Amino acid sequence: MYKKLPIIILFITGFIQAGTAQTQFWFDNFEDSGLPSSGSRTTSIAEFISCTSPVLSYFKRVTNTEISPISFSNFSGSKFWAGMDIDKGPACGANNTISAGQSITWTGINIAGKGGLTFRGFFGANSVATFQGLPFLPAADTMSVAYRIDGGAWIKIVGVHCNDNTTAGGPLGFDLNGDRIGDGGIYTLSNSMSEITANIPGTGTTLDLRFNIFVNNQQVGALAFDNFRLFNSTTLPVSLASFTARKQDELVALSWSTASEQNSKNFIIQQKTETGTWNDIGVVAASGNSASLRNYNYLHRTPARGVNYYRIAQTDLDGKTSFSEVKLVSFTPSPETFVILENPISNGVLKVQVNKPTDLFLYDMEGRLIWQKRQVNGLMAIPVKMYSRGVYTLKSKEGNRKVVVQ
Repeated sequence: MYKKLPIIILFITGFIQAGTAQTQFWFDNFEDSGLPSSGSRTTSIAEFISCTSPVLSYFKRVTNTEISPISFSNFSGSKFWAGMDIDKGPACGANNTISAGQSITWTGINIAGKGGLTFRGFFGANSVATFQGLPFLPAADTMSVAYRIDGGAWIKIVGVHCNDNTTAGGPLGFDLNGDRIGDGGIYTLSNSMSEITANIPGTGTTLDLRFNIFVNNQQVGALAFDNFRLFNSTTLPVSLASFTARKQDELVALSWSTASEQNSKNFIIQQKTETGTWNDIGVVAASGNSASLRNYNYLHRTPARGVNYYRIAQTDLDGKTSFSEVKLVSFTPSPETFVILENPISNGVLKVQVNKPTDLFLYDMEGRLIWQKRQVNGLMAIPVKMYSRGVYTLKSKEGNRKVVVQ
């Protein structure tokens, strides 16, 4: 039984508090040669892939070719762990042949003398699938990570749950407040895996980790995870005193200061949007060594419309890196590229208002492209009566929407 405590999440991209560095001391990247760097790994059931024409059921370390046509990205090495419709079992039997809930446990990880522990891992879920949430308990689709120290109670630190707390279901996302509901927005999972970092309070001699998954979702409801790591904190020779980001007309002015520096090399300015990944947008040289307050500035001339996130990555001469807290600056977003005028669709025609020229693509329930139109604008009528009932995805390069065909 898990000890019921709030989930403690730092940030999805693994931010580190200023003044400390994170030193990795344990990992499991799920490669053939990638057994845990210390301790041991056990699974609740032997790895399997079944229903292979096409592949419909699995719980295994895989490559993308093994679970085609579904694919994932942003994982480490050549393999990652994936699961879908687990309850069919290794023999591809009827539903509920085995439990759809399985686990992986790592034991005997040495943490003696280590403090400021954190966990990091990558998680993904097929973006065109609809997953089950709380209304389907105990059969809700979910992933979670828990730990225990020196044989104590299991404490949950990472939770992945359905964003939609209705019987309609929806995508999966990270749950930041422990209510077993995904928090949507930038916390929603997709086929491009997202990294999450969670604090592990306390210390001791030995740490165990446990990953739990429940997925009886059929094609295309695949889940994936990879590259589990543990870190401990060490002090960095740079103390970041402040960091601000503010609008300056249509630009963003970034300012930060250090209380002291020792062997500091530079500051890398990073920016991301709500749905993007971190990008380096500038570099400012550091003073190297200083015992007094130092001030730095950077002007971002091309912020995105909508929400912009900023952070500072400070690098020492010996290669250690620490990250500032994250700042947010928002500009009025441009009008939505396209709007679906009727959803669900019952008359066999998908009506779409396109507000600016763009390319549109329609994908079926298995992620296959079934319709496309280049450089469209205005009112579009897309025939869908020849397609079977289900949830489809209409995409442009600016975003995507789910379409329900009845």
